[in-house]
Amino acid sequence: MVRRPSIPSGAAGLPERLREAREAMYLSQSKLSLLAGLGRITVHNIEERRTQGNVGIVTVEKLAKVLRVSPCWLAYGQALTVTEQHEHKGVSP
Repeated sequence: MVRRPSIPSGAAGLPERLREAREAMYLSQSKLSLLAGLGRITVHNIEERRTQGNVGIVTVEKLAKVLRVSPCWLAYGQALTVTEQHEHKGVSP
């Protein structure tokens, strides 16, 4: 069973949401990068804020797909996770 990401209150940004969702899926940074088809260090750089806010939409979409969250939620903290959308609609994930 996949844990739903629980984002800490306050000004959580993309790095915090990424880490929370990744840990909820029990994935290492390297494994997530591999599954998303990204460079090995990509997730590390995002989580450590080394990207200086320059994370492309394609990267966000790839990460969101693996993490089963919406790209909008991952990037901006808005919208439901895919699982929550299914639960809301009464659809089994």
